Amino acid sequence: MADPTYSLLIDHVPGETRAALMEGDQLIDIHYDRALAPNRAAVKANDIYLGRVVNVVPALQAAFVDIATGQNAFLPVNATDYDDITKAVHEGQRLMVQIRKEPKDDKGAVLSTKIDLTGAHSVLTPGRPGINISRKFKNMDARDQLKATLQNALPPESGVIVRTSGEEIAPALLIKEIQGLRDNWNTLQNQPKEKEGLLYSAQSFFSNLFERYPPATLNQIIVDGIDAYLDIKQLNIAATSHEGLTPLFEAWGVEEQIE
Repeated sequence: MADPTYSLLIDHVPGETRAALMEGDQLIDIHYDRALAPNRAAVKANDIYLGRVVNVVPALQAAFVDIATGQNAFLPVNATDYDDITKAVHEGQRLMVQIRKEPKDDKGAVLSTKIDLTGAHSVLTPGRPGINISRKFKNMDARDQLKATLQNALPPESGVIVRTSGEEIAPALLIKEIQGLRDNWNTLQNQPKEKEGLLYSAQSFFSNLFERYPPATLNQIIVDGIDAYLDIKQLNIAATSHEGLTPLFEAWGVEEQIE
């Protein structure tokens, strides 16, 4: 039996972007965005930054980190792999951090050095090995079998959390998603780390979309709309521009399935 094929179809017109996940010619999921590049706050939860430690405060068991947003962020010791902040970081140190809480009023963002990369059905936890599968799985035998299957799919020194929705998809698709998250992590690790600032944003429509559906899990990505196509190409994601007079969603029968 042939493996299912998954396509991501992206349709953009001024003011609205739609993305449809297809299994063969069947609509599986659809997402909407009313602006291709919506205005976003300077700092958003789950964004990943390169920061520089500017002050370590043992009395607070925390450090303040410059992430180049104009307001230092707060790193508590329990968001590191240590139980003493003086062992976790030192002044002047550059390190990769993830936003856990957005800044509010005069308080800066709260950070963590424990990076999570989130997909539609799984969360990759680099540096924190282990396989944790939702206890809400209805089929315990399938849960145990999936855990055994994932043992060989994980990158070294990484763990994974499988969400409840992971029970509803084929293990092969879940593994593809994890591999896509691994590729995202490798890209992050290989980025130049010479200046503080944003490394990865999980908040834009396309960032969220490709975090939910990593390109490695897809057989093809087709885009209708030159602006969207160029933006996606800037993310170094392989995509094909739709050709033909019939609009993409109409050609694939998406419109009638939405209705």
